[in-house]
Amino acid sequence: MIFLNILFVLCTVVTEVWTCTCFPTHIQNHYCKARLILVATVKDTEDVYQNSIIKAPNMMNPENPYERMPVERKYKVRIHRFFKGKELLGNNGKKVKYIHTSASGAACGLTLNKGKTYILSARIQRQGEIWSSMCDWVQNYKTLNRHQLKGIKFFYKRNCKCSVSWCQGSYCQGPGPKECEWIPQMYTDCLQEHGFCMINSRGVCQWKKNKQLRKCLEKNNQNMPGEEKEYYEIPRDSPHRPGEFQSWRSSQNYQVYLPNRYDIK
Repeated sequence: MIFLNILFVLCTVVTEVWTCTCFPTHIQNHYCKARLILVATVKDTEDVYQNSIIKAPNMMNPENPYERMPVERKYKVRIHRFFKGKELLGNNGKKVKYIHTSASGAACGLTLNKGKTYILSARIQRQGEIWSSMCDWVQNYKTLNRHQLKGIKFFYKRNCKCSVSWCQGSYCQGPGPKECEWIPQMYTDCLQEHGFCMINSRGVCQWKKNKQLRKCLEKNNQNMPGEEKEYYEIPRDSPHRPGEFQSWRSSQNYQVYLPNRYDIK
């Protein structure tokens, strides 16, 4: 028992040094991979502490370093509706009053504001408890636009055979037939806000183009993946004019095409 308590202290110290890292994920992928999608309003917050005879050092309070630190945070919520997974809770769905998360930001603990209404993805742990984290989909419900609401209600569920993928680096081969390519944007992300990755009549997944998506792409000077052109400069020792450029892009067979340096006319 003493060994377990010491191990808990070490884990607590280490997690305060590490930081939470989450990979960019499109809303459609969040929806398809999540066990639960729900809308809830935060009513109150409660911290849960570890029952241990050995107190873990509290890095957040230098004046009292051995004050107990919470290991779990419970958000008391009012759940308005489930978009996905309510049947997994059975009769306990109406009894759920809390959303659980880690109390540490280093362990991807979630921070929700009292009085705000969120849509979030979650999972079921322990005895029917709902858990979520910083790496799950968590968004202020009022910020959802018309296209995202349509996706949640209809399009995401119908197209979970498709996956939104992103890749960076020279090793990337381009998306497969069941994937839609996505390049995350720092500010306005048009494909995140207005994009549906849908399967067509040939069984290939592609972005569904709509008027709002086109306007967003034009306004923010963004291109649809696969339509953008990348350029490289032809070496000056080649039998062509210095400074001449040649474009390349992935072929329909999803293999990168690089032209022979002596084939360019």
